[in-house]
Parts: sequence; C-alpha cells; structure tokens
Amino acid sequence: MLKEEKTKESHASDTSKEAGRFLQHNYLSAIIVVLVLLAATVILYPKFFGQANRKASSDTKKATMTDPESPKGTAAQRAMDKALANNQVTVLCFHSDTCRPCIEIDAIIEGIKPQFKGKVAFVSVLVNDPKEQSLIQEYEIQMIPTTFIFNKKGEAQKEIGVIPQDKLVSTLEEMVNE
Repeated sequence: MLKEEKTKESHASDTSKEAGRFLQHNYLSAIIVVLVLLAATVILYPKFFGQANRKASSDTKKATMTDPESPKGTAAQRAMDKALANNQVTVLCFHSDTCRPCIEIDAIIEGIKPQFKGKVAFVSVLVNDPKEQSLIQEYEIQMIPTTFIFNKKGEAQKEIGVIPQDKLVSTLEEMVNE
C-alpha cells in the first residue's frame, strides 16, 4: 500500500512537472509572437498609414516656385519654376538610372516627348544626385519612380510606379486642352 502511494505521488509529481514545462513553453511562444507582431507593427504602420496620409496631402499639392530668373537651385528646380511660371503643363519625374521601373518610365516619357513638344515641360530628377536632395525632400519622395503631373494651375497629380503610356498620354492631352 505504501508503495502504491509513492507511485501515485511520483506520477502526480511527473504530471505537474510536465504541465509546468508545457505552460512555460506556451508562455515563451506567446511572448515571441507578441514581440514579432509588435515589431511588425512598428515597422509597417508608418509605411502604410503614414504614406497614405502624405500621399493624400501630396496628391493635390500646389507647386511652390522660386524666382524663375534666379540662378539658385538645380537645373531641375529652375526648369520646374520656369514651366510653372508660364502656366505650362509639367511632368516632374523622380527616378534612378539603375532601377528597372525607372528605366521603363523614362523610356515612356522619352517616347511621348515629341508628341507634346512646346505644350508640356518634362523635368527629370535623378534621386541619387546629391544636388537634388532639397527637391526630393520638398516632394517627400519615398519610392521611385514617382511622377508628378502638374496642370496649368500648378496643381499636381502624384503617381508612384510606372504609368502606362496610354494613361500618361490621355492625362497630358486632357490637361493641355483645359
């Protein structure tokens, strides 16, 4: 009888140890999951929700101009200022010469330039040019290619990524004929 009680106590002790290990393992797993979710939230929240708020404010951005006759600023800034001062439809493209989508949008723009000669100003900004950093910051460029299409009033539409050629052509024709 004494032996049976010791066996029961031993079995109960083993069961409680297993239960303790099981709970400890589950708590550890839960803590890891919570930490991963927290880290993902911290990293992704500004990217999705912060970008959306900036994009919404930039979509209807009004162009700011410096004096177009001033030698200040980069060639791109001076070209922008001159086009907007003349109430000209303007395409401002922020890109790199190494990313594939950037090369694609650059080819599309180069292909339609002759069609809009004298009607639309095309301004190209290489994001890896240190001289262009103030313009990049002014327009809050986060991803490339990013293209702003300004109407004659200086109001901009913001497009991120490659714009299909037919969409770009129809948008520009619409703005030129306003």
